[in-house]
This record gives sequence, structure tokens and C-alpha cells, in this order.
Amino acid sequence: MEPSISTPLPSTSCPLPQQWCPFLGRCLPLASPCHPGSCANCTQADTLPPGALRPSYSLVDEVVVTLPAGPVTHILVRERVEDLLVSPGDIIGLQHDAGPVSLLHCDRSPQSPWRQPILTLNQFDWLWANSNQSEGSVDLDQSVEITLEDVQGGGWAADVVCPIRVLYVGHSETQLQGSQLSSGLPQPGLYSLEVTSDDPAFPVMASCPVLVVPPLGLTVLHPLSQNGTYYFRPNQTVVLLRVHSQYGAKVHWQGSNQSALFQDHCPPEFLPTVGECRGAGRAGEPGRGGVNQSDSLFAVIDLGLGEERGPV
Repeated sequence: MEPSISTPLPSTSCPLPQQWCPFLGRCLPLASPCHPGSCANCTQADTLPPGALRPSYSLVDEVVVTLPAGPVTHILVRERVEDLLVSPGDIIGLQHDAGPVSLLHCDRSPQSPWRQPILTLNQFDWLWANSNQSEGSVDLDQSVEITLEDVQGGGWAADVVCPIRVLYVGHSETQLQGSQLSSGLPQPGLYSLEVTSDDPAFPVMASCPVLVVPPLGLTVLHPLSQNGTYYFRPNQTVVLLRVHSQYGAKVHWQGSNQSALFQDHCPPEFLPTVGECRGAGRAGEPGRGGVNQSDSLFAVIDLGLGEERGPV
């Protein structure tokens, strides 16, 4: 659930692997608890000060799990949970039809550093994030909003410890360092890049293939360059390109959806006018100067400039 009225988040993020504790106003290691009782300057009251509102939460997603009947056991829920995106201030709600206090065996433990206040609600209907998952007609606006102004059929329990553990995996980007990465790999080929994380909270090693290709040597064969400038006739804005590569290549005209794949033959319409095409041959034929032994690839792309006048 995500809050529609939330407490301002800290302006600075915590270093890895730490978490922000709003009750202490500082970062804590992930292994250290953060509970409301750790706030030295906080006071508890049954009534709110004038103008203050209790938070309102909206159900944004859910994962449905079927638990088999049997003795008390630990359940690992992984499917679909790994795809959920969470934000600071989100809370987790559990709803079930096993009867009061039948899903989790929570105990009151005022001395535990992991104690938390929990809210229990007894309702006749399920709360759904998607109305088409429930039986019958459901008013979505009524089913996804929980306002903690007047709790009916439930109540708060303070200093409670429940046997539930949630593992959150963050995402961060780190620029790889290394002499080979900064200077480039001298020889083309297929390499394997291995990355090892020394984060004590999440040690991991991963690898991925890296294909290094030589410079393509992009050349514009048509139209011809005139002192570095290319001129087009109105409605004739086709460009013939050539690269040297043993691998596939693709050209894309920036700012449009025009793109084309490079082929190992020159288009037939350019054979009479472009000398570089006559040695490469056309589709299904050897070049006029023999079989094309080079690694030349050709692509044609229409810039679609119409009758525009002026530089592009």
C-alpha cells in the first residue's frame, strides 16, 4: 500500500547497506531495528492535534497465495513478489480468511528491539487492487482506499513482534573501473565481463558476454560529398551508406523512425553510378569484378526531407 498523505522524506539518501529511520532521524544498518519507541522526543496521544490528519493508504498491488491446511510452518513467497516496485513510505498488508489471529502468531514483546505497532481489521469483503479479480461488481474507488480515521471492527496493537520477514532488493548503477575499460580492448572478438560485488549485505558475482567489433568505417557513397557538404534534389533524399564489418549493423536516422539494416550487396539502382557497388555485385550475383571477398555492407535510407530547402 502507498500513502496518499506521507511524511517528508530525508533530503539525503543513506549509504549502502543502510536504511533511513524517521524515528531517529538518521541512517541505521539493515540489521538494526527502527521502531517508534526509539524516538526520544515523540509523545503518544489518542487524539490528534488540530489540523492533523491520519495517513490514508491506497492498495496498489497484491499477490494471491493459497496456503495448504496443516501444522504451523514457515512459508516462502517469491513468485510475483519479485516484480513489485516499492517506494519509501509503503506498507505491507496481509488479508486472509483463516479467522482472527490464525495467519500470523504475533506476540506482545515490549522489550524487543523489533517491536512494531500493527493494525488489525475485520471486514466482510476482500480488498482488491484490480476490481475484475473479485466476485460480482466491486466499486474500485471504495475497495482500494483505507483511511485510518475511524477504524471499525479492529484496532491497534502496540509493541508487537510478528514472524514475517521481507527482503528488499535495491537497484543502483556503478561505473565500472579498469584500465582496459577506459582505454578499450585492442583486439576484436568475444569477451566475458565478470563483476563481483563486495557488499557484505548482498555479495554477488555475475558475468555477461561483450562483443568487441573493429571500427565500421562509415562512408557515404551517394550523394557525393562536395567539400564536406551533401546536396540533395527535391524529393530525392536517399542516402547510400557503406561500412566494413563482419557483423550485422543497422543505421537509424535520428529524430525519425527511419532505419535500415546493412546488406552484403549493393542495391541494383546504384550499380551504374556508384563504382564501389560494381565490385560488390547485387543480390544473388557475384560482383562484376568477381565474387565479393570484402567485408563491405551497404544500406539505403531515405531521409524523407521532401522539398525542404536549407541545411539539415
